[in-house]
Amino acid sequence: MKNDIPTWPQTLLICALGTVFCVLGYILSRRHTGWDTSTLAFAGLLTLCGLAFLSTIYFFYMRPQYGSKALPALVVMLLGHAALVALLVKTGVAGR
Repeated sequence: MKNDIPTWPQTLLICALGTVFCVLGYILSRRHTGWDTSTLAFAGLLTLCGLAFLSTIYFFYMRPQYGSKALPALVVMLLGHAALVALLVKTGVAGR
């Protein structure tokens, strides 16, 4: 692994997108009104923000460090996070 790290503006962009993703996810989880237009707008913004977050992680953090192995590393990272969420839901920590 190389010693290439994101610059401060790139790091702030990654953190800002992650924060907005978390806030939108929280707002979407607290809406109990059904799937009206505003809920669909929040879901669309959440999806767009999530894709932007993952692309900034890929381009600013993983690609400079891993080079041609960045995409498999990103997939392994996402699968690991999915396994962790599945474990938390199975144990009852997250979810209903």
